[in-house]
Amino acid sequence: MGFNLDQREIIRLDTATPYCIRLSRDEFEGGELQVIESVFRQIYVAANGPFGMALFLHRSPGEFGCRLYLSAASMPHAAALVRAYGACPVDGPLPERMSLRVGDALLASGYTREF
Repeated sequence: MGFNLDQREIIRLDTATPYCIRLSRDEFEGGELQVIESVFRQIYVAANGPFGMALFLHRSPGEFGCRLYLSAASMPHAAALVRAYGACPVDGPLPERMSLRVGDALLASGYTREF
């Protein structure tokens, strides 16, 4: 997957807001979660693990797909990922039961780690 990121586009993203990527059942079962985790992990490492940068997974009971949340500290590092997957800013509070997939474990206090 190639990213074409124009530096001017980074400025338009709200860097104080977490973002959400929604994956359908087909995307989830097709391995898109692993692709996103891999790309996010590479961005995280390349950015030298910024404080607060994290990717979380949330699945509601009965939900066939999933939602991935990128912390506000992930911007602008993960701007290309946000744009590539059409992530939306999160207006309300984040879900209570999320699992840390990649990133700053200190931010994840109170969350679980799934393997």
